[in-house]
Amino acid sequence: MIRFFARRLLVMFVRLVLVAIILVIAIELGYGVLGNSDVHIWEVRFSDPVVPLSELSGDSTWEELVPLMKNSMLIVGLAWGTTLLVGYSWGILAARLRQFKGHHFLLVPWLVLASVPGFWWVIQVAIYSYFEWERPGFANEVVVESGPDLMQWWNAVVVAIPLGVLGISVQMRNVSDRIREEAGLPFVRGLHRAGYSNSDIFYKNILHRLTGQLIRLSDETLPLILGGLIFVEVAFRFEGMGNFLIRSLQMSYFPGIFVTGIWMAGIIGLAALIREVIGHGLGDD
Repeated sequence: MIRFFARRLLVMFVRLVLVAIILVIAIELGYGVLGNSDVHIWEVRFSDPVVPLSELSGDSTWEELVPLMKNSMLIVGLAWGTTLLVGYSWGILAARLRQFKGHHFLLVPWLVLASVPGFWWVIQVAIYSYFEWERPGFANEVVVESGPDLMQWWNAVVVAIPLGVLGISVQMRNVSDRIREEAGLPFVRGLHRAGYSNSDIFYKNILHRLTGQLIRLSDETLPLILGGLIFVEVAFRFEGMGNFLIRSLQMSYFPGIFVTGIWMAGIIGLAALIREVIGHGLGDD
């Protein structure tokens, strides 16, 4: 296990290096070649103040990125955690109810919310109503001096709702489709003819065989959630890494673009590492 973990950790490091190289090339092509910028990325000093944050608090430093990372991590954790919890449970239940034609009733609400433009229109209306508050929530300039900061959690939950709905719809569909494919294999019909009950076939055979494959689906929605994070943070005027990335793009602040890209790639790489270690521990090759 230790040797496997070390190998996967090395693979994760190599992936981050490749992402860094791709980011450098993309930034230089975007601004230096296509944008005809006079500043090249190799001329940028990462020790300079964080320019986009200076709009908010004067002379900013890189240390002020830590609260932004914490804010975004809270949103990602809520959205991704909900995606895994609801996506797996409802996806398995939808596949279990396929013979009763009831799985459509479980899948349709989430798919509709995630894909119908009307849902996003409602979100935009909600966003517009929050603009006067300067932050998502129903209280402005609230400072918690003691005890848990429930307002911070409330704000994060509001921002994470669209990401959670989108992630759940994709996760449910992936889990349900994979189980239904397995349930259509010839060995399942053989078990039915042998007299096994539907419950035994589903839980003790199909799900047991698919444990490793279902684990591999755990981090597939994470890139989608991180991509959506940029949209919801800007739309809700939430101070996080997604908002910081957009301000960096607007101001051609290369270090901000680079650091945000590495941060997102690091989250995806860490999730993949955890998934691979869990899968290896369960004997999934």
